Amino acid sequence: MTKEQFDNFLSTVFNRTIKMFNCKRDEYACNDDVFRSFRLGTGFSIHDEPAQVAYEYLCKHLESIRTMVKNCEENVESTEYIEEKIGDAINYLIIIEGLLKEKNK
Repeated sequence: MTKEQFDNFLSTVFNRTIKMFNCKRDEYACNDDVFRSFRLGTGFSIHDEPAQVAYEYLCKHLESIRTMVKNCEENVESTEYIEEKIGDAINYLIIIEGLLKEKNK
């Protein structure tokens, strides 16, 4: 992949990530608290911190990605599936960063 192709790829990934994040955020958050579902998640999770809950959710996607990478020669996943799993992992990392920075204020 050339530098130009990679730059185009990055733009595509970032745009897709923003679009997916905004769609999911509208489903799980509210205007006053974008991390609402992670705070509420502490009520039924084994974790008592929102960032820990987000990490727990991230791990599910990382396991899917690990399986995809491990089995890539045996089972080729659809582009949509790959984009969904990678996109969800990126979004959870962004959420975790936001939660950690918010807590450190």
